[in-house]
Amino acid sequence: MRRLLFRILRHGIPAALVLALVGYVMAEMAGVWVSTHVVDRENSELLDLSEEAPKPNHGDEIADTFRGRLPFTMAAWGFGLVVFFELMLRLWRGDSAAAPPTPPTVPVNPNAGVEQLLNQLLEKEDADRAAKAAQKPPTENKPTS
Repeated sequence: MRRLLFRILRHGIPAALVLALVGYVMAEMAGVWVSTHVVDRENSELLDLSEEAPKPNHGDEIADTFRGRLPFTMAAWGFGLVVFFELMLRLWRGDSAAAPPTPPTVPVNPNAGVEQLLNQLLEKEDADRAAKAAQKPPTENKPTS
């Protein structure tokens, strides 16, 4: 259960953050679009659109609503979908944490006998060299003139 919770958090939080960012961008774009296209429909026939009079516009209120709701809603839905799909995945695959993990095995070296034989031969060779060096008389250094 703990692994499932960490998996949900590991996948759900980044998904929620990305979707909140996408929701914020969408809210800004929708706010700009609504604020340029919404006209007060009750008084639209009374307006003289030929004059430079300001148009009554409720698009800013709608844009503020979008900015407040859309990022949070998209993040919540994204996190909810991640939770749903992670639970479905766990039901589909089963509980993989139920089986105890196997202890790590020590790799067996198939060449252990060969290495031991080589080490013995090297030691024997070193002993032979030391014995020969001890038997050889030192050479005298005579000055040449």
